[in-house]
Amino acid sequence: MSREFFKVAAASLSLLGVAVSSAQTPARDKPDLTGTAIIRGRIVDAVSGEPVRKARVRASSSVLPNGRGATTDVDGRYELKTLPAGRFSVSVIKPTYVSASYGQTRPLEAGKLIDVADGQIVEHIDLKLSRAGVIAGRISDEFGEPMAGVQVSVARLQFVNGSRRPMSIASRSSNDLGEFRLFGIAPGQYYLTATLPRFSMPNESTNMPAYAPTYYPGTASVAEAQRLTIAAGQTVTGINMTVLSVRGMRVSGTIVDAGGRPITSGSVMLSQPASGPSSLMASVKPDGTFVVTNVTPGEYLLRWMSPNPNDERAQMPLTVGGGDLDGIALAAVTAATITGRIVVDRAATDTIKRSDIRFIVTAARLEEAMLIGGTGPPQIKDDFTFEQKAFPGRLLITAGMALPTWTVKSVRVNGADVTDTGFELGTGGLSGVEVELTNVVSEVSGIVDDGTGATTRDAWIIVFSQDREKWRVANRYVSPARPDSTNQYRVRGLRPGAYYAAAVAADAIEGGEWQDPDVLDRLREGAIAFEIGAAEKKTLNLVLTPLVR
Repeated sequence: MSREFFKVAAASLSLLGVAVSSAQTPARDKPDLTGTAIIRGRIVDAVSGEPVRKARVRASSSVLPNGRGATTDVDGRYELKTLPAGRFSVSVIKPTYVSASYGQTRPLEAGKLIDVADGQIVEHIDLKLSRAGVIAGRISDEFGEPMAGVQVSVARLQFVNGSRRPMSIASRSSNDLGEFRLFGIAPGQYYLTATLPRFSMPNESTNMPAYAPTYYPGTASVAEAQRLTIAAGQTVTGINMTVLSVRGMRVSGTIVDAGGRPITSGSVMLSQPASGPSSLMASVKPDGTFVVTNVTPGEYLLRWMSPNPNDERAQMPLTVGGGDLDGIALAAVTAATITGRIVVDRAATDTIKRSDIRFIVTAARLEEAMLIGGTGPPQIKDDFTFEQKAFPGRLLITAGMALPTWTVKSVRVNGADVTDTGFELGTGGLSGVEVELTNVVSEVSGIVDDGTGATTRDAWIIVFSQDREKWRVANRYVSPARPDSTNQYRVRGLRPGAYYAAAVAADAIEGGEWQDPDVLDRLREGAIAFEIGAAEKKTLNLVLTPLVR
């Protein structure tokens, strides 16, 4: 099945620091554990009750990194064998159906974990699969002629790095008749986009025709686009679009290295992070000049990467309007070095291994999240001193611990607390950074009432600071959570202060929307206000509240 999935697991494109561990075998290289436990069940069609044959069933667990798989038989039955003891999730995939997990109450959410003892046979782990939706139609140009090779995608809007962006769920190319058919779509509301792959032409012409990314029913703006609602098993046809014809613009300029010398090789890339993965490329000439043609209006990121992009790179945001952009001056910078040490909170109730230490170096400002940040794993020595490469700018260090019970308590630079404000990294690097870790953290927990007195797991819990200035990505002042298999939600590691807590139905809020200050403004109207201190534990039961749009 030709499906393209984009997972929004982080709020920036900065790299996660990976702990350095001596003589440890990566998890992916370790042989899977085996045992004598078995999970059995049956997969059927949610409407007809008929068996779903040749569906792929998978058991996943932290004790089984590579998982265990099986295929359903003619009666829809499966058996997952030789399982070790552990807690497992069971999921199933089959083209034309919506993927599902055992215990799931709606598509795309987490399922229920199953406790399995060694030698145990767990029966009746049954799932009902709903038919997936289909969107079909035709793409044409401004003259009504069919357009082949246009990438047609269904997307959801998600809030990433301070702005709403369409994130593709599935995509296909139109055929020679301009026809497309997107399948395997879970129920929900989607935007439809059509993008013709573009190429920068060497003749540098600025009069060539070009086609802008187009949203259904025929606009270049996602704000003016019409959403399509897809029900389970629904086939929506007759979705016809005309791709917008525009004049192709030119973007040209020069590029120099960190020493001010012309860069004489490589390529520059012009991409639109907010509009999907398509990009334009052009070669850098021996005199350090470059010309990118066939550029349509929009917001872009212009970048050049050295053979080792973690050492040197050049990039800048650009807005292309209705005319050519010439004289762009692109200057490369080299990664600077952050040095410091890791200390453990004196109040900590346990010790931590060097191999369990991770942290994230990311941009302090949302608009710079794609431009600066850490370049790779921090080098952590046996004495807990570290060295981290990062590109200059205002940065934050946040938790990325391998152990969920530990977090970053504070970050100090030469004695000054910069945990929340961040610090400025110049081209000369920065020393004297101290990252304090602790396992003594605050916790808010409780259950969610659906409004009728019944406990529900079908909810998002958003805990956020009462200070609006602290509503930004990569901090502990805004924290989302979901109830677990015991119906309890938990939010750990909040900084001391005053907060709001709100619970909304899982289908009322899109992933990442809690990063949007406008959404938080609406949530606090029905939220519960509370305060929490360092290491304080608080129980807070919530009732679902509507998110007014």
